[in-house]
Amino acid sequence: MSILAVGVCWNALFPPASYWSEEQAAEYNAAFNAVHAAQDAHQHGAVPDRDTLSQAHERYLNIRGDLESAQQARSRSSKVATVSGLLMLLAAIVVRRYWPQKEEIDG
Repeated sequence: MSILAVGVCWNALFPPASYWSEEQAAEYNAAFNAVHAAQDAHQHGAVPDRDTLSQAHERYLNIRGDLESAQQARSRSSKVATVSGLLMLLAAIVVRRYWPQKEEIDG
């Protein structure tokens, strides 16, 4: 039963900061801003260095992949705890309902 409660309260017990730190968020924002600045400069007629733009874009994609993984891990952990708790509760109900008690066996 407690696993079910943990699964239901997962987001309160484990805030996003437990999966994604402030430093990672700052790095993500910096990478996004670097790519955006390079693209914006290109739209205004400046010719960005292809290597710089490519490296900035690759860095952004890597960090974004890490963010998506952290988001999926948080969501998956919550679901696993909730489903596990529900299955254990269901198993306990079935065992209690249909498993013969010691008194019933002894007669």
